[in-house]
Amino acid sequence: MALSITKYINVLNTQVNLMSENEVSIWMLLTLNSFIFVLFFAGLTLNGILFHWKNVTYVELLKGTFMFNDKAGFNPNPYDLGLLTNFGETFYG
Repeated sequence: MALSITKYINVLNTQVNLMSENEVSIWMLLTLNSFIFVLFFAGLTLNGILFHWKNVTYVELLKGTFMFNDKAGFNPNPYDLGLLTNFGETFYG
């Protein structure tokens, strides 16, 4: 990002020549990879927050011990105390 800004400023000040097609394609690929990584890590973060919200682990979901939305009451999660209580227990308790 910083390299892009300095390159843009240098182009505006006419200190460097404009980029060639190869340089533009490299910058486009780097930008695309950056967005893909940001989306990937944002998804992982939101998934972790959801697991923490329900106070359940991925292993428990794979085993079938608890379910996220158990409306019928077959496998209720006894540790799910609600959003604020779950986060409070972790960060303050």
